[in-house]
Amino acid sequence: MVKTTETTFKGSDGTQVELYVATPDSGRAPAVIVTHEIWGLEDQIRGVAKRFAEKGFAAFAPNLYTRHKSVLTPKNIENAMYKFFSLTPEERQNRAKVEEVMKQLDETGRKVVEIVFNGRQQLERQMVDDLRALVSHVRAQPFVDPSHVGATGFCMGGGLTFQLVTEEKLQAAVIFYGSNPKPIENVRNIECPVMGLYAGEDMGINAGLPELVDAMVKSKKQFEMKIYKGCVHAFFNETRPTYNKEAAEDAWDRTVKFFSRYLGVA
Repeated sequence: MVKTTETTFKGSDGTQVELYVATPDSGRAPAVIVTHEIWGLEDQIRGVAKRFAEKGFAAFAPNLYTRHKSVLTPKNIENAMYKFFSLTPEERQNRAKVEEVMKQLDETGRKVVEIVFNGRQQLERQMVDDLRALVSHVRAQPFVDPSHVGATGFCMGGGLTFQLVTEEKLQAAVIFYGSNPKPIENVRNIECPVMGLYAGEDMGINAGLPELVDAMVKSKKQFEMKIYKGCVHAFFNETRPTYNKEAAEDAWDRTVKFFSRYLGVA
C-alpha cells in the first residue's frame, strides 16, 4: 500500500517549498527525488512518484515554482511558450523579434517569459539550491535510508538533476532528456552512477551529447545512455502528444532496474 502526502520542506532561502511525498508501506526505504518538467508539479509527476513508491522507493517530488506559483501554472507557461517558441533559435537572439512576441502576450504571459526565459539562469540556480536543501530534508526523514538517495528529472528537471549531482553526493541519478551540467567540466565532481535517457529526434538536447560523453569518459565516470530512435522530446509524459508508449515503458523498466541496482529496495 502506498501513502501519499502533500507537505513542504525548507528551501535554500527558508521558503517553505511545496512537496509531494509517496512512500511504500515497508519501513525504511531508499529514496528518489523526482524533479518536474518546465510545466511544474503536475499530476503526471505525482503519478511518477507514486509509481516509484509502488516499487519500494520513498519518492519526493518538489514544486520548484512555489515562489511563483500564481504565475507559473501549466496553462500560463504553455500559452507563453507557444508564442515564444514560434521563433527560431536565431530569432530568439533578436531583441526586436522577442519584443514583438512580448507585445502579443498579456501581463501574465510577459511575467512567465521574464521569469522562465529571461531570468532562466537565476531561476535555475534557485531551483538547484532548493534541490540541495531537499536532499538534506530527505536524508533526515525517519522512513528513509539516508545512505541510499537517488534523483531523477524530466526535461528541465533532467537538467536540474544533472546539475545537482555535480554539487551533491547522491547514490544514483537518471536523466530524462535533460541538458548537460554547466560548465561541462563539472562532471568530474559526480560521485554516483548516472544513466541518461534521450529521444532520437531532440536536436537541442542531443547536440550536447558528444561533449557529455567525452567529459564522462575523460573523468572516468560510471555513465550509461540510451537513445530512443524516432522519439521526440518528452516521450515519457503520457499526457502530452509527444508520448511514445513503447519507449516510455522501456525507459521506466530501465530506470527501476537502475535504481534497484544502486539504491536497493528495503
